[in-house]
Amino acid sequence: PLWLQAARGLAGPRRPPPLLLGPEEEGGAPAPGGGAGPVVALELAELERFLRTPLAWALSRGLGVSRDEEPLLLPEHERFALNGLEAYRLRERLWRAFAEEQGLDEEALRARLAAEGLLPSGIAGERAWREEAGAWERLRRRLGRWWGEPLPPRRLDLPFATPGGPGRLSGWVEGLRRDPRDPAEPPRLLRVRVGDRRPQDLLALWAGLLAACAAGEPPQEARLVARDGDLRLAAPAPAEARERLAALAALAARALVRPLPLFPEAVVQALKRRRLPRGTLPKAEPSPGEAALAQRLWGAEAPEGVPEGLALAEELAEELAGALAGVAAAQPGGEQGDG
Repeated sequence: PLWLQAARGLAGPRRPPPLLLGPEEEGGAPAPGGGAGPVVALELAELERFLRTPLAWALSRGLGVSRDEEPLLLPEHERFALNGLEAYRLRERLWRAFAEEQGLDEEALRARLAAEGLLPSGIAGERAWREEAGAWERLRRRLGRWWGEPLPPRRLDLPFATPGGPGRLSGWVEGLRRDPRDPAEPPRLLRVRVGDRRPQDLLALWAGLLAACAAGEPPQEARLVARDGDLRLAAPAPAEARERLAALAALAARALVRPLPLFPEAVVQALKRRRLPRGTLPKAEPSPGEAALAQRLWGAEAPEGVPEGLALAEELAEELAGALAGVAAAQPGGEQGDG
């Protein structure tokens, strides 16, 4: 069980985690303070994973505890409809084909997905295809307005400080696109989710936007195009972005030592008290996996009863409120989802 893995990880010999590098390794930026101790090295992708699932990430990276994956069970009966996860996977494959410009016509793509077992057979498969392909087409039409031309990834190398020593955040900022009709305008950080917007998507989008601002020309906005609507964030100034990104990286480094009661849903609830325009925020439904981990770590107090978690949520909400308000007065074009 998970609790036993965590206990063994805490009680057993602690090997140096893979996130520790020498201070001058890889020729990166010098660590803050010029200390000679090890550098806590974080990848941008890992920081976003931390913000999406803080507890699972802390147990995995900090203690080496991984949640056992359930074995894949083949269905013993004929499917006549897709469940929620199967429908999501089908839309995700349609999105991937679009993003990779595979050039397959609709019938060829449907046949391939059916051969892979993603569609039921017969009339049930045709009905499921019509429903999910239609949902994707509505999302694709909204996405087309913001798609533009892809820009090369930006290299990020940002030093930050932690109580235990210096740190370095590095990685590549991807998803920047520029409108070819107006090349003088700054690019846009664009992401896509074929399901509904979630609180963790908002936090990951914020980290990506901060990284884009810290690594080069600030984008005009960050936009997540999802099935039920868009999430939009205004870009802060580069100096402010670097400061806030360094603070997030330091928070992730703290979570490697001790899991933090940080919950994306609590951040959204704190934002809702700030009277932002309707439709600006995702639904604040708790993540089942994170809720289960929180219950094991903090018992009946989790998550609302943990004062530290509420304080963290308020701090992040204060940061995000300005970025959300910065785009609220802009022309919303394409904000509505499929309903």
